[in-house]
Amino acid sequence: MASRYHWITNTIGQPNFTGTTTFANLDLVIPAGGQLKKFIIHRHNFYGTSSGPNLNYAQPITLFRTVNIVSGAYSPRELFVRHDRLHCDYPTLFDSTLAFNNRIYTTILAACDDDLFVDQKCTYGKASGATFTIRLACTLSCRGASPTLFSGSATYVFKALYYL
Repeated sequence: MASRYHWITNTIGQPNFTGTTTFANLDLVIPAGGQLKKFIIHRHNFYGTSSGPNLNYAQPITLFRTVNIVSGAYSPRELFVRHDRLHCDYPTLFDSTLAFNNRIYTTILAACDDDLFVDQKCTYGKASGATFTIRLACTLSCRGASPTLFSGSATYVFKALYYL
């Protein structure tokens, strides 16, 4: 049998999240004899909003991502860690006629592959090796006090290239 390169893919689409969210893990199984050559995290689409009175400071929104080998001969092994602060816009309207001089604000998040794309080369596995699993774990962290929680939707794709 001729050896070849193969792609495997797993995708998440979470239409509604609120506040700090840990998304479902995405697992990819590299078959026995397979050699992991690279993994890609792409097609990111994060959208969300938050609004309310009394904007005291801009609320940072951060995406934490890790890729680990979670089963097989190389487990446990951390392959990749990245923390990205997501870009947000903070339109604010100050109205002195309102009680307590409220500041009415909206936080708007839009993040995509321009900021978040990952293409990581690596080499794990051998021709005589056993099956192993790699896992992408993602958490979106919304810090800071806000009268209304940040909410939105998220999608992204996790792919791995292996040689068998």
